[in-house]
Amino acid sequence: MNYFVDAILGLVFLGVAITGIIKLRVVMNYLGLEWNDPIVQTFSKIHDAAGVVLVIFILIHLILHWQWIIEKTRNLLSIEKDKS
Repeated sequence: MNYFVDAILGLVFLGVAITGIIKLRVVMNYLGLEWNDPIVQTFSKIHDAAGVVLVIFILIHLILHWQWIIEKTRNLLSIEKDKS
């Protein structure tokens, strides 16, 4: 399950990053695109949808690793208390 979630996270992150770069005004100017162009609108919709999917899979990833996060936080806090 963890490999599946991480693989999806990686792919969706790439999708968000690539479409986000294409949406940059400097990149659109370089490519000769305008905000009204259908291709830019399509990339914008893909970017928005991929962003939502990314957030969902980040939450799933955190849920899957919640026990580890708690244990490491407790260990860190107990080490900090011992040093003081």
